Amino acid sequence: MILDEKRQRVDIYINYELKEGPCSETGEVFNIYDYRQEREWRHLDCLGYATYIHCRLPRIKNANGDIKTMGISWMEPGASHTIHFENRSIATLKGTHNRLQASQLMNTSEDMICGIMHSAVARGLERRDLDKEPVRQLCIDEKSVGKGQRYISILSNGQTGAALEAKEGRDAKSVEELIDKTFTAKQLDGIQEVCCDMWDAFINTLKKSVRMPDWSMINSMWSVT
Repeated sequence: MILDEKRQRVDIYINYELKEGPCSETGEVFNIYDYRQEREWRHLDCLGYATYIHCRLPRIKNANGDIKTMGISWMEPGASHTIHFENRSIATLKGTHNRLQASQLMNTSEDMICGIMHSAVARGLERRDLDKEPVRQLCIDEKSVGKGQRYISILSNGQTGAALEAKEGRDAKSVEELIDKTFTAKQLDGIQEVCCDMWDAFINTLKKSVRMPDWSMINSMWSVT
């Protein structure tokens, strides 16, 4: 471990000393083939100092003759930070709702926080299964972005509060593309309630896409914002 008080930084060096290791794909254990060049990962601060983990990741040659880098428990493949750092960053983003504030609290760059945020969203979308967890209450809302009259439309699950998908624009075409991208026809049939503001593009598109049992109840079903 190296402590640099001038740079307010701690560097921790880890060596893999075993002669064998598991294949990241099959889990089979093979002899260590060689080691990759040293990399570093941002970790949670230690006593207020920015902390980095360094390691030369070991590689194995599997039964097929393919050379694979061993999986490491403290980071996701390709990441420049540890899982602990990412989890704390996501929790900070949830608490602040602001990338700049989150980066300041995490003592890192706004670019890193932005990258963590996008990676987390991508993983969530990949795990999303609307067949196993059907949406019964669909909400759609708009949010202004940047300067001027720029908007994005957001679909969310009214029961869980989870955002499902977003798309730039709030006209009928954008909203229709957003719904078609998110749901299959069968999944749309399972929606029992809808909620949005009284924007014609939202209302007309939902009436077209969602087969509600009784649209005559529209006045009592819509939430006006």
